[in-house]
Amino acid sequence: MIRKSITLVLLGLLAGATSLADEKKASTATALPAGDCTVLVQVTDSHERPIPDARVSLVGRSSSPSASKFQLVEMGDEQGQVRFAGLPRAHMTLSAEAHGKRATAKLDTTDACASTFPMAIPD
Repeated sequence: MIRKSITLVLLGLLAGATSLADEKKASTATALPAGDCTVLVQVTDSHERPIPDARVSLVGRSSSPSASKFQLVEMGDEQGQVRFAGLPRAHMTLSAEAHGKRATAKLDTTDACASTFPMAIPD
């Protein structure tokens, strides 16, 4: 009985160690350099009507000495808006996708740190 209990405890500890290692890998892979910038993206069609549930991605490399690369992906709300907060000052590529169409633009938060950015996806 004691041997079986020890085996179960060891197996539990090994499983816990694996889970912690996996969590650390996941958080490292998606780590975003801390920043004070906020970008509000407004996704519309070419007639300036909001596109709900558009997929918006932001890819960049911070301007810090470590130059960490990051990628964020969010779905727009019913007004076609996505808010990215806590961004570093960086040069980024912003993409919006909906209904099989895509719009891409460059975004620079090194000077202007808080902004609203319109994205029009062609009809």
